[in-house]
Amino acid sequence: DGSFLGVTAPNSHAAGQAVAAVKAEWEIQIPAQASEEKLWETLRPKSGESAAPAASAPGGGSRLATTYTVAYIAHAPLEPRAAVAEWQGGRLTVWT
Repeated sequence: DGSFLGVTAPNSHAAGQAVAAVKAEWEIQIPAQASEEKLWETLRPKSGESAAPAASAPGGGSRLATTYTVAYIAHAPLEPRAAVAEWQGGRLTVWT
């Protein structure tokens, strides 16, 4: 929020000294986000996907091509990734 400072210390006196010693200035610049309507136009060039037009169908027939998209979801886990495995009696069990 622009005014938060966190320190770790073994006691409150040391924490107070740490806070007093910190001198920092920074400017946060958040890039503009693409609207949902423009999101695919923003992401597609970075994906390496080609938007080349469809070629004619074999034998001189016509060919219909289209693209479908779904809502973008940023897959970011909220917990650390972990797995545990147990080898017992010739059998492996994995929890992930």
